[in-house]
Amino acid sequence: MMSQQEFPSFDELKNFLLENPRATICEIRDKFEQHGDVVVSRLKPNCKNKEIVLAYNINADFFQYLHTFMQQDYVHCDIDRMACIISDNHIYTGPGEFLPIVLSVK
Repeated sequence: MMSQQEFPSFDELKNFLLENPRATICEIRDKFEQHGDVVVSRLKPNCKNKEIVLAYNINADFFQYLHTFMQQDYVHCDIDRMACIISDNHIYTGPGEFLPIVLSVK
């Protein structure tokens, strides 16, 4: 029997963002202990081969859950290229260009 994964509620995520505005996906991953071996990337707009990395070392199921949270009306997502340099404990050094997304509550 598979154990069900536990994720923070949307209210818990919202409260974390109220206390930590402009938190990166990696900070959220660390806070809620949702580490994994997945690198989430997408093709860079207008490119056929270059990828942008949105998250790394994250639980894939949690990223899908977080993606749903990010679509809520009260969540504001932005890009801040300096955020990961200032706040993340680890620097992404893999292939692709890392694009730090920061989240806040409107």
